[in-house]
Parts: sequence; C-alpha cells; structure tokens
Amino acid sequence: MDASESSQSWQEAFEKHSIVETRSIEKQLRLSIANDKGRLRNLVGDNYRELLGTADRIVLLDKQTREVERQIYEIGQQCQPPVIQRGLSKAHPRRQIIAQLRLLQRSVSEARLAFRQNEWLRCSRLVVIARLLAKSLGNESIPTVQLLQSKASSLRQALMLSVDAKLSNPLSEPQTLIEACYAYCFVTSSSSSDVLKHMQRLRLEKLRKVLLLDKSSHSTMVDTLHYLLESLQVIKNLTGRSLLEALSNLQKQPIWESQPLQSLELLDLKSLVALLPEEIRSFTPFFKRTPLAPHDVQKMLEGWSNEARALWASSLEQHMLSTESYTDLLQLRQGLYTTLLPLYFSTTGGGELFQAIRKAIEARMHALATNRCLSLSHIVSRFEKFVKMPEVAPSLWQPELAKLSLNDGGHKLIQQVWGRYTGRPASQAKALRRITRWISSVEDMQDEFDKLRNSRWREHLEEADDEQDDEAQEILNALTRKDPASYTGHLQEALLAALGAYEEKVSGSVDKLGTQGDHTLEAVSLLRVIRDSLNLLRRAFRDHRFDQVRGKLPHLYGIIANGVVARLVQSETQASTISPASSLEDVPSPRTFAFIQKLCGVMLDIGSTDIWSADVVNTLQSAITGCIFQDEKRKHFMETAFDEDYIRTALGQPSAAESRNKAAVAYWARTKLLFGVLAPQS
Repeated sequence: MDASESSQSWQEAFEKHSIVETRSIEKQLRLSIANDKGRLRNLVGDNYRELLGTADRIVLLDKQTREVERQIYEIGQQCQPPVIQRGLSKAHPRRQIIAQLRLLQRSVSEARLAFRQNEWLRCSRLVVIARLLAKSLGNESIPTVQLLQSKASSLRQALMLSVDAKLSNPLSEPQTLIEACYAYCFVTSSSSSDVLKHMQRLRLEKLRKVLLLDKSSHSTMVDTLHYLLESLQVIKNLTGRSLLEALSNLQKQPIWESQPLQSLELLDLKSLVALLPEEIRSFTPFFKRTPLAPHDVQKMLEGWSNEARALWASSLEQHMLSTESYTDLLQLRQGLYTTLLPLYFSTTGGGELFQAIRKAIEARMHALATNRCLSLSHIVSRFEKFVKMPEVAPSLWQPELAKLSLNDGGHKLIQQVWGRYTGRPASQAKALRRITRWISSVEDMQDEFDKLRNSRWREHLEEADDEQDDEAQEILNALTRKDPASYTGHLQEALLAALGAYEEKVSGSVDKLGTQGDHTLEAVSLLRVIRDSLNLLRRAFRDHRFDQVRGKLPHLYGIIANGVVARLVQSETQASTISPASSLEDVPSPRTFAFIQKLCGVMLDIGSTDIWSADVVNTLQSAITGCIFQDEKRKHFMETAFDEDYIRTALGQPSAAESRNKAAVAYWARTKLLFGVLAPQS
C-alpha cells in the first residue's frame, strides 16, 4: 500500500485497514521522513560551505584592495610635490598663527587622551609638539596660549611621573619599558645611557624605600632580592644597541611625518602643517648619541650592582637581628637561595651576592645557636632559689593522695606519686621540664642542620657553561656541606661552653655551702637538683663526662652525713632515758633498736627515700661509725658486745669477732626490713 494514499489520521487508518497494513504504512512513512532529512542535510551543508568560501574570498579581496590603495598612495606621494612645499609661499603670518594655535589645542587634547590610554610614546610626541608650538607663540599676546602651555606642562609632569613608575615597576613588560624609555628620551632629549642611569637611580631608590620600612618580613627580603636581580637583568638587556638604534631611527624624519601622528585625524596635519613656519615644519627630535662600549656597560652594571647589593645586604643583616627562631632563619635561607640560584651566572655580581647571603645567615645562625645553648644557664640559675629556700615535697602517705581522680588513666595520680617519691617540689619539677624542653630544642636544631645535607640545590642552580662547572660545584658544596658543617660545629662549641658553664655554676653552688653551720637541707635540695638535671643531660649528651660536677658530690654527701650525725647527737638524752634491760646474747638490746630507728627517722626527716643512694648511705655509715664508737658515746647507743656487732653490721662495718659477727649478720638479715632506708644498701 502506498503511503501517499494513507488516511489523514491514525484513527481513520485503524478503522479502514488491518494491523498489518497499518504497520506497513508506518514503515513507509518513517523511510520517507529519513530520506527527506538526508536531502535537507546535504542541501544545507552545501549552502554553508559555499557561504564560507564566499566570505573567505571577500576577506582576501578586501586585503588585496587595501594593499593596492597603499601602493597607489605611495606612488602618488613620490610623483607629486609635498603639500608643505606647495603651500609654503602662500602662508600668511596670521594664518600661521591660527594654524599653530589650532594645532596646539588639538595636540594638548590628543596628548591628554593618549595619556589616559597609557600610550606613552604618542603622548610624549604630542607633548613635545605642544611645547614647541607654545614656545613659537610665546611672543603673541594670546591668553589661550598661556593656558594651553600650563596644561602641557602639567601633562608633561604627569607623564614623567608615570614613566618613572613604569621604569621602577618590577611587573613592567619589556615592551612597556622600551616605550617608557622612548617617552623619557623624547621629553628630556636624553641619550640611551642617560635613561638607563635614570632607571638605575629610580630602582635603587625604590629598593631603599622598601628596605627602610619599619616592619620588614622574610617575604620582603625575598621580594627585594628578586627585584634586585630582575633589575640587573632588565638593565643588562637594555644596554645593547637595540635601544640606541631605535632612538636613532626616530631622528631620521621630522616629527610631523611619523606614522602615529599622521594617523590622528583630529590633528589634520595634511592641511595644518603646510601653514606652519619652516623651523617648526622641519623639527626633528634630538637625542644625545653617546653609545657605550662593552667595558663601559660592564662597569655601569657592576657599579649599580655593588651599590644595590651593599644596601640590600645591610638591610638583611638588620633584619637578621630580629629573627629569633632558627626555623624561620632556615626558611629565609631557602627562599633567598631559591630566588638567587636560577639567575646566578647571568647576574652581574651574583657571586658577591651569594657570599653576602652566606655570611649574614651564618653569623645569625651562630648567634642563635649560642643563645639557645646559653639558655641552660638561665634555667640553672632558677635552681639557686630552690637551694636557698628548700621546699619539702608532700608526703607519699598523705590520705588526700588516694582521693585523686583516676581520669585519663590516672595520669595525675601517677605524676603525684612519682613527684612525692622523688621528693621534687612543684617548682623544681617545672624547672626540670624546662631542661627537658631545652634538650629537645638543641636536638631539633641539630636534626635540622643534618637535613640541610640532603637538600637538592642542583635543580635550582642556573645551567652553567663549561668554564663555570667548577664554580657551580663549589656552590653546591657550600650549601650542602660547608654550611651545615659550620652550623653544627658552632652548635657543638656553644653546647660545650653551656655545659661547662652549667658545671661551673653547680660547682660554685656546692662550694658556697661550706662546712660551717647547718646546711643539710640546702645540700639535700642541691643534691636533688644535681641528680635530676645531671641524669637528663648525661642521657642527652653521652660524650660529656661532667667530671667537675661529679667530683663535687662527695662534698654534698659529707654535709648530709654530718647533718644526720648532728641530729643523732642531739638525741643522746632521749636515748639515755631508756633503762638498761637484760638481753640475750644473740639479740640486740632495746637501746640499739631505738638508736637504729632514730637513725632511720632522722634520715627520712632530712630527705625522702630518693636521696639515700648507695654513695650517700656509705658516707653516712662512715660518719656515724666514727661518732658512736667513741668511748664516751658508746654507752648511749649500745649495751652489749652483740649490740656493737649488730650496729656494725647495719652500718656496713663487720666485727672482728667471727662468731659474733655471723650471729649479728644473721639477725640483721631477719630484721633489716624494719629499717628500710638502710636495708637496700647493706
């Protein structure tokens, strides 16, 4: 069935035809639609391609037409005499004045417009023209001339300020800098060397202004170093013959014939120039032509580089004085070298700048290392207060200790128990934490110095020529070997000096105690300080022996032992009040037990269990032995021969009688736990 004979609606198709016929009609309609789409797509594509081709031909014809018109114009200019020459003899003086005044007005207006559009070269040409015309009309009593001359002068000042800003701006593009140089030369009639010196002076003043800020930061020093290097690169690129040749080309024709001015329709130069006086019509820009020899260029670059480097290096040294953190100093070092090395070989005076940075950083790093190590002396100075006014740590057996909270795993309880066991008051524990932090800071500083050896500076350093390979290798060695070795060596020297000062201060504190008077509590406090601080320092710095401090410890032991003996002697009266009692031959008398209990009580009163190390107890035993076994004092502490043997055994002094000595040792072994302070050392 033909689809063209199909029904007008799908209801009619279903009513007149069967399902099979209806589906056949549907397939024919879909095929027809697809064919129509294909023909339409081909038709549109062909028309679009023809339209694109027509557009390309139109553009090509327009370009060819413009080229032909330009050639015809050039031929006409060559075949006909200039308009200026044709109208030269016909110009009337009044018409000349009117033409100059009109051109002056239009030049000022166009110059202002060019200034707003940042067209420095065009603006400078128009300013020169305006000044030239204003000078020519200066003898005429025309009020408008003075007003226009004032506007031109103001515009010239604004132009010079903008040119100076562009010359000193680190973000100026090379083409912008060249146009600014052209404008400066146009307005001031300067040579290429003059404008370069002017740019050097501007950039040096800008560098000085930024560096003299009250609050200079690390980023300021890095940015000013980048500005210094960028300025050297720019000045070096502009010292070639390109700038001089470009200025020479501007002098080859009168200013009126320059294409930028000819294109300004508002000036109407074709009709007005013919009416100008000859000296104005033939005006050509004048620039000093003082080409610089290569050695003069190098001398100029080196002179400015030395002055700028001295200024920057002086500011860097001043900034270093406010840097108190070695990590900040290392970050500054990273930033400065990352900025310098990519331009090292192509920068005039790069080697001197590199050495100035190294010298400044090394000097400050040495000062920081010295200050860091000397801070140990300030920490130790705080210990003198603890010695002069000794504090007693709370007892380990006070009931409030058991009531502490067990939150966070009982950390506070553990700290309290440990502090009371070691006899450390809160102030001493705080000072010891300062020593721990000081040790960590010194170790961290050493770790940071060691990391410098693994820095990869090769990827930052500018590619060197064959004759510069040795210098490049020397730079890498300085950054990864010599500088870390210098920092580490000075840190170790300062550390040795700090530890020596620590020993001197502690030894002086021991010597101040002397032997006259009762300094037992001061000696106990000082012994704790020495013990705890020395343990921390010896674990951190194993190569240092601390012989001077260790040599002073026996003197402290003697003061403590003498204090215990003095307190025992004072208790002789109490000891003598105990009436003699019959004792067995192998059992100590009550007087002896009371004496040893009193001894342990005095020891615990003077210092907790932490103070009674083996060396201190041995010194105490020797002092007590020399005191109680004197004939006039023996009766106050013992009654029988077994008492003497028992006391000698407790004090580590065995008896001469072997049989009694064995019995005393056996009895002491059974009873020594009653006297805990003496028992562990027996």
